[in-house]
Order: sequence, then C-alpha cells, then structure tokens
Amino acid sequence: MSFFTFNDYNSSDDLIITQPIIRPSWSQEMNEFPTGSVTKIIQFSRSFSNSPIEISAVIKNTSQERLRTLYSAVRGFGKLTVSSCPDEYMNAVASVLQPVAVAMTMAELNITFTLLPFAYATNPTIADFSSDYIEIQNNGTVFSAPEIRFTPTTADNVVLDVNGSQFTVKITENLVNTEIIVDCDAEVTYYENNGEKISINNQTFGNYPLLAIGEAFVSYTGNVVNASINVRERYY
Repeated sequence: MSFFTFNDYNSSDDLIITQPIIRPSWSQEMNEFPTGSVTKIIQFSRSFSNSPIEISAVIKNTSQERLRTLYSAVRGFGKLTVSSCPDEYMNAVASVLQPVAVAMTMAELNITFTLLPFAYATNPTIADFSSDYIEIQNNGTVFSAPEIRFTPTTADNVVLDVNGSQFTVKITENLVNTEIIVDCDAEVTYYENNGEKISINNQTFGNYPLLAIGEAFVSYTGNVVNASINVRERYY
C-alpha cells in the first residue's frame, strides 16, 4: 500500500492512499527571445522550477483528535518521502488540507505539496578527506552542491580544492578549533554557537564547489582536522 512521510508523520496512521504516488521531475526555467525571423532563441536559466505533487487519500477516522493530529503534522515546510522512492527525500511545502466528507467517519482528501528541486539521497555519501587528493563519486543524476566540514587548528587560510577549483576560508583566532561548515547549496559558510548559525561569508573567497556526476577529487591546504564532505547526491 502506498504511503508518505512528512517530517515525523507517517500517512499510514490516518490515511488510505487511493492512487500510487509517483514523484515528479524538475526542469530548468526557460526563456524565449525573438530573433526577427520565424524562430526564437531558447535560453535556459540556472534556476529549476518547483514541481507540485498531489496525493489522493481517504481519512480513515475523522474524529476531532485525529483531524487535529493530521492538520498539525501536514502543514508548512518539511521533508517528504514517498513509498515509491524510499531512498529519496524532497524538500516540500504542504498546502492547506480541505477534506470532503463521504461517510459518517471518513472523508476524501487531496493533499498537495510544492516540491523544491531536487530529490535527495536519504543516505548520502559522506567521506573524510585530507591534504592528499581522494576520489569520491557523485552517483546522482544531476550535479550536487556538497556540504564540507572541517576544524581549523591555526589562524590561517584554509583552501578547499575540488577538481582544481579552489574555495578559500580565512580563519581568524576566534575560529580556531571550531567546526566550520561550508554549505554549497545555500552558498553560506558558518559555525554554530549555542545552536545559532553564525555566517562568515565575508571571510570566504571563490565560487562554492559543485560536484559533477561521476568522479571528483577533493583535498585541502591548511592546518585542519576532521575534514569531511557530504556529497548530497540528488536526482532529477
């Protein structure tokens, strides 16, 4: 039987899914420009469009208690996993639920999510690396924006090298022995202090690394311990 999970909520607790859940794909946004002839120039942007997914379901129990649980769980932003693709999750925004009564204790419900690009591996590849190049594999179907973590041991520049493309983080005294996180998807470099993320983007230089499909080579220069890279495989 089909089901979905949204954050910590499992639809099997309350819903019967009445149609198989098939996740959509994503494509780059496209613009057309006239050329003066009968054809137009097509240009793809760097951005990918969001995609909707609609899940058809029946609520098994429309008691006030179960409806409150459902309404509280399936709302806002979260991570969506569907039973047809259990090894992937998607960043999703849930639309407002509007059940339609069909019996004394049951109701039909179409649940719509807006899915941000892309589908991500639920168990991504995470590898330690050092000042010597290591080879890692991006087994997704689209380029990925990895997360890189390291702990500097001196106040000096740390240079991350991904396939020869360099990204530099200037380490000041207050950052020594503090874990630094380079989030290439959000394009932000930060550290955490009492649960708060503190950006140090003004101390970074170069383009955030991206990983093409297939093999990549990663290393660093600088005084660093505990360096790791999360490939964050993702799929169209």
